[in-house]
Amino acid sequence: MQRVVGAYVPPPLQANVFYLTIDDGPAGEATYMLLDILEKYHFQATFFWLWSRFVEKHKDYLRERLLQGGHQMGLHGYVHLSLWRGGNSVSTLIWAERLWQEAGIGPAAYYRPPYGHLPVGPWKKGLPYKLILWDLMPPDYRKGTSWAEGLLARLRPGDVVVLHERRENVAEWKRFFSGVAVRGWRAIALPPVVGAPHSAEAPPQVWGPSTEGGGTEVPR
Repeated sequence: MQRVVGAYVPPPLQANVFYLTIDDGPAGEATYMLLDILEKYHFQATFFWLWSRFVEKHKDYLRERLLQGGHQMGLHGYVHLSLWRGGNSVSTLIWAERLWQEAGIGPAAYYRPPYGHLPVGPWKKGLPYKLILWDLMPPDYRKGTSWAEGLLARLRPGDVVVLHERRENVAEWKRFFSGVAVRGWRAIALPPVVGAPHSAEAPPQVWGPSTEGGGTEVPR
């Protein structure tokens, strides 16, 4: 999928290694449980988070766990809204990244748009982050699905795998990552990017009230 749409393609990997990415967090207890599972197997991931789901009291814990586990944070947007519906302008993403940095998390080098809906035209040209999608995504966004074995069967070296932070996925996470370890596979985060953007200043904005969490108004 990455190559088809022209998104960033990370370097190929040796046998039995894949890139692990996680969308839609932070998700409170679900995030903590996922971090514990990854720590058990010494796996790393890139977490694509939404600022609207940030909770102030969790920032120190998240910062420490990302650092200790060798994980990284990528941008998934300010809110989980499709670009095709007017969500997450470039300036909004840069502002969201600044807020993450003020919380001690970041900077971000990668951006994955919600639903994989791609930016077009001037929007894409002004994007200061590497746009990344995925190679494999199980139906873990649907409640009650069993996807671990199917994902294991399809896994190839260098694949970009995306999972979703949902409390109901904990049992399948345990099955999947146990299977990965038993089969001699290893999960790693996306490669570091030299010269990753740092949002030192917020761009001019027209402000409106936030309708989601995060404790900050949403730039339009």
